[in-house]
Amino acid sequence: MLLRKRYALGLLLLAVGTWWVASDEATRAVIANAVGGNPAQTAAKVKPICTSPVNPNVAAPVDCIPAQFANLPPDPGEAGKATIDGIDADKDGMRDDVQRWIAIEWGHSAIAVKQLTALAQQYLRTVHYGDSLGKEETRKQFGATVAREAACAFGLETNETQDRDAHRHVRLQVLNTPERVQRASDFDMMFAPTEMPAFEGTASEACGFDVEALAAKEGKRTIASQLIAESIERTKREHQQDEGKE
Repeated sequence: MLLRKRYALGLLLLAVGTWWVASDEATRAVIANAVGGNPAQTAAKVKPICTSPVNPNVAAPVDCIPAQFANLPPDPGEAGKATIDGIDADKDGMRDDVQRWIAIEWGHSAIAVKQLTALAQQYLRTVHYGDSLGKEETRKQFGATVAREAACAFGLETNETQDRDAHRHVRLQVLNTPERVQRASDFDMMFAPTEMPAFEGTASEACGFDVEALAAKEGKRTIASQLIAESIERTKREHQQDEGKE
């Protein structure tokens, strides 16, 4: 009986390792303890959802499922690479493997999820359309949208996402086959060689919500706000220096 229990436990641990992909040991511990290697939809019936996102750098919860893992679709595996658009089992507009990656890697940070979701949606669009619409129609349909989304994504950048090069990693996650890379390149060429006008509003206007309030809720500051503060401080110093010379 003890041997069978150990064998069953071994199979369960193996299932956890193959079902989820995590960035570090702490994250894997959160996922393993929270959902036990089962699809999140099934586990949610057994344990309640945690009241707030769980940081993978702190102790893993044992009595609830981190909210960022509660409703994830199953890992599509290689089947998710069989077509250009991949698999979106829960029909939320986000490819399942990308949705899972963002939640697992960054689910502890709402501002990071917002940023990387926006970036992923941009890349998924490039993969979906490629050069199928032609230059004129592509620019007509998506020129202003691309500019606004780029402004939003930049406005959501924090030291954490910058230090971990999150932008590059989400791009690699979306463009994970040669065909998808080519489609994205074809889409980008629809905007070449001219430059599209930049979005002239604020990051909050581009995103449709208060970016700095979201950052402050997590005790963070965006890179954009830091740059603005540094610019203001530099201007003050220069002004004081000019006054001292008079």
